Amino acid sequence: PNDAEGWFALAELLEARGDRSAAIDLIERAVALDPLRPRYRYVLALLEQQTRRDDARYEAALREVLRIDPNYAQALGRLA
Repeated sequence: PNDAEGWFALAELLEARGDRSAAIDLIERAVALDPLRPRYRYVLALLEQQTRRDDARYEAALREVLRIDPNYAQALGRLA
């Protein structure tokens, strides 16, 4: 229950099976356990964009990734 990487791995499996909503819930759990892991926030931003199509929230999430790690290449590329 307190293993952020475990929740994230399970979320990746659910996303691969097409269950984005459940994957988002589990990644949010991983973020709560390890809020400074930019990869979790990045994948969460992508899934939320694909699911909810909220461009403002997507951009804010990518900016949060860059606040944690200013050199996170994937987030930089998406905001370019």
